Amino acid sequence: MGDGVISAINFAGTSYTFAEAPKPVKLAGKDDCKNGGWATSTVPVFKNQGQCVSSFASAKAAK
Repeated sequence: MGDGVISAINFAGTSYTFAEAPKPVKLAGKDDCKNGGWATSTVPVFKNQGQCVSSFASAKAAK
């Protein structure tokens, strides 16, 4: 009961295996946004470097 993870399945005599999902990438600060780092973030996803830097500036201002 609950969610499970399927790593392999056998269908019509053929076995299929699945790769493990990649781990989320969460940047630690605005410096991580530089040199294309913004594009590697998966939590959250940024449209560009400016959006990435702004998110950290906004978070700092909210503290």
